[in-house]
Amino acid sequence: MIALAVGSASLIVGGPASAALAVTSHGGVASPVTAVAPGIAPGVAQADEITANLHLSGSPVAPGGIMTVTASVTNRTAETIPAGRLVLSSGSSRIDATNAFDAWMGTNPGAGDDGAAEADQLVADIRTGHEITAVDVDEISPGASFSTESILVPADSLELPADYGVYPIRASYSAGAATAESRDTFIFTPTAAPATVGVAVAVPLTVPASADGLIPADLLETYTGPSGVLTRQLDGVRDRPVAIGIDPRIIASIRALGTAAPESATSWLERLQSATNETFALQYADADPAAQSQMGFDALLQPTSLLYGMNPANFAGMTPPPAVPTEPSTAGTDGAHSVPGATPTATTQPDGSPALPDLAQLLDWPYTDDGILWPADDSAAASDLPVFQASGATQTILSSTNTQLDAAATASASARVGDASVLVSDAPASAEFRAATVTAVTPDQQQDALNALSSRLAVLSSNAASDGTVVLLTLDRGVPPTSFRVGEAIGSLQSLAGTRVATLDDARSQPSVETAIVDAAEPSDRLSDLADRWKNESRLGEFATVLDQPELLTGRERAELLALTAIGWQQTPDTFDAAVDKHREQTSRTLQSVQLATTSQITMISGQASLPFAVRNDLGYPITVRLDASASNPRLDIDGSVTKKVPANSRETVSVPVEARLGNGDVTVRLQLFSATGVRVASDAFVPVVVRADWEGIGAIILGTFVLLLFVGGLVRTILKRRAERRADETAAAPETAATPETPEATEATEATGKPDGND
Repeated sequence: MIALAVGSASLIVGGPASAALAVTSHGGVASPVTAVAPGIAPGVAQADEITANLHLSGSPVAPGGIMTVTASVTNRTAETIPAGRLVLSSGSSRIDATNAFDAWMGTNPGAGDDGAAEADQLVADIRTGHEITAVDVDEISPGASFSTESILVPADSLELPADYGVYPIRASYSAGAATAESRDTFIFTPTAAPATVGVAVAVPLTVPASADGLIPADLLETYTGPSGVLTRQLDGVRDRPVAIGIDPRIIASIRALGTAAPESATSWLERLQSATNETFALQYADADPAAQSQMGFDALLQPTSLLYGMNPANFAGMTPPPAVPTEPSTAGTDGAHSVPGATPTATTQPDGSPALPDLAQLLDWPYTDDGILWPADDSAAASDLPVFQASGATQTILSSTNTQLDAAATASASARVGDASVLVSDAPASAEFRAATVTAVTPDQQQDALNALSSRLAVLSSNAASDGTVVLLTLDRGVPPTSFRVGEAIGSLQSLAGTRVATLDDARSQPSVETAIVDAAEPSDRLSDLADRWKNESRLGEFATVLDQPELLTGRERAELLALTAIGWQQTPDTFDAAVDKHREQTSRTLQSVQLATTSQITMISGQASLPFAVRNDLGYPITVRLDASASNPRLDIDGSVTKKVPANSRETVSVPVEARLGNGDVTVRLQLFSATGVRVASDAFVPVVVRADWEGIGAIILGTFVLLLFVGGLVRTILKRRAERRADETAAAPETAATPETPEATEATEATGKPDGND
């Protein structure tokens, strides 16, 4: 590594200040390869490369300073490099434009022909200009490195003009046919900066991508815990001159939990609300605007209801937030106190349970800036801007690599594409800012990135035409910034001569320059997967009419689809594929959750009957369905349809009245299940019915005959029994008659009284 320092006042470098332009050696022939990105450690070079690295740290150098120089070369090939020479040299031509700076540093492939030509001139200037020092290097074994002792170089010996600005510096190594080079820049400050450049910063406040329409309570507790991702993000930017793009899903998820919200989450929300930062709304769940446009939507989509995620028990005793007035709109971005296109849900439940906040109340937030839309870097096409405008966006944040903005003299953040207003973030400067606050692993890498950012801004401040220009820096979605690094980066920018901290309002109020879009369409496979998921939303919306409150299903589906469209998925394509598959299975299960249960053959033996059919409801909500039945022939007459309520996660029997006609035979009954609004919600079922209506008459005859036989048999038995009793009585009376001879008088008395003569 080559390091330049100036006693107590060190050089600042621009571009990838520890970046390496490596070469690959094959059979003694060297060929150049691309320099590594800013802030990346030299060790990321390929195994068969030779690298020379240039590292500078400190503050701008003034006349009379002393530089301390060290150098190193690393051999990552499998062969020994012969003895060579390492030369450190500088140029006296100031870098006057950002496209030339980018071309020199290799940080922006789109710097343009003019920038590349100026970079080539800078190389020629160095080669014919001032050689700072040269060091002989012994042969280097495979995997070994060479490092010099410290070398003191007076700044006055660099032969620089008396002009404030950024100047090129180069370390070049050659050993036979093998060569390596590392380019950098430093700021020379013999005078004050001719111009003052404003620096505005925008950062997203999001959570890791997931398909959850509302963030679950356990994840919220984790994210807002002491070391959680949301805590670290907020700590990094709160009350600093940074504009925050907030994912509204975070706010809604905490509010939808009511009293069940984790304490850490409610405290975090209070801290966010008390922050002094500029704020604006991202799309719900940070849904990708460009993807929605490129899927063919005429306007960006918004959540429709979050009722599904609220438990009335968690709102007992709570006073709902004040009603938020909304203006009807086809679509739109979340405004400061409204959600265009949102359909409020009911604030009371049918069972009289506590009032619930509606959608507008869940999403309401006092944003300081309205109408800002922020797609992912390099994702927008020219055809997207009209869709964004139709959705209520007044300005769209685009990366400079997504536009044709001419950066030869300035890097203005305010631009126009036709009649659309855009805010252009400086891509190379943003990359350096991201390295300094997020990706840098070591303090040296962090300092390298800050130096690179400072030099690039100094290029602008060295040109009087840039006075008042505002440069927009952004962080991308992903790993949160380290809080102390954000503070150090902002502090470094505030202390740099020729720069000032600016706001988004400052950037928006700049005079706009004309530019055009460099189309950067989303990957076709990602769009295909997303379009497939969105295509089923209308099917599920029709199916949801089985519910008394269809928004319990449709609201969930919309929120989850927006979450599945989140920009954060772009960084984890494998996880995205798994989430898409999971959602596809979930949607299929939902659409199959209401079915007619299988019914075996039914035999009908009466002229009129109610045939039983079962409806299965696997949803977690009660449903209302209408069962229509029709016969395949006139043997059965089916009396209309039957409406039935089926409780959640249960099975209910629906009885359908039928009447037999035209004799016996086989009939197939077709069953169709509809929602109360007439939407078919299940596959048709066909049930065989065997009609034997005459069996009822035959059965009646048989039964009547059987009853008659029982009656006759009983009657005969009774008669026979009585006759037997009389015979028994007559037999018992016969001996008495034989023992007493009858006299004429007795016989006469008996005939007269009907009784034998004697005592009564």
